[in-house]
Amino acid sequence: MNNTAAIAAVTNALRNLLQDALPALDAELSDLMVTTRNPDSARTGQTGTSLNVFLYEVVTDAASRNRTSTEQTPSGPGGSPPLALNLHYLLTPYPRDEADQEAVSQRVLAGAMSVLHGHPVLDSSELAAAVTGGDVAAPSEPVRITWLQLSLADLSQLWRAFHTSLRLSAAYEATLLLTDGHDGPAFRR
Repeated sequence: MNNTAAIAAVTNALRNLLQDALPALDAELSDLMVTTRNPDSARTGQTGTSLNVFLYEVVTDAASRNRTSTEQTPSGPGGSPPLALNLHYLLTPYPRDEADQEAVSQRVLAGAMSVLHGHPVLDSSELAAAVTGGDVAAPSEPVRITWLQLSLADLSQLWRAFHTSLRLSAAYEATLLLTDGHDGPAFRR
């Protein structure tokens, strides 16, 4: 897989999973649109109920940073260890309109959390379906999705950084995305 498509493949696979599963889970959400926009523009052009999946942070996986160059790596013994990434996403629901529709937002978020709880791994076929581009190969290993329990202070700080008002949201981590700078990425659980 082309390294430039690795992060986008995970983001698109998450969006595809939620777009397919949420309307099937709750008939009230049949008009739901799942987007991957910056929070300050998440509602641009949206008239119906939506869920925004925003990648807000990419960090290296701490456990993988401790690997020594003498360990077996995709490049062979003594080669560069893969770059292990943890992708942090913020899921934010938006109702059809802002007039007393907070219950709709809560249903969307509860549905999304239920879907991700019941489907905590994006497998290679889901990742392959999310890859765009003719000569880009799909990741072969699954990606694990886990809920990040952020405090209200952490969420408030995030929303302040987005220069917009705090909204109901939940954070998730896609882990471990292993990327080898020379051989292309490998995905591991």
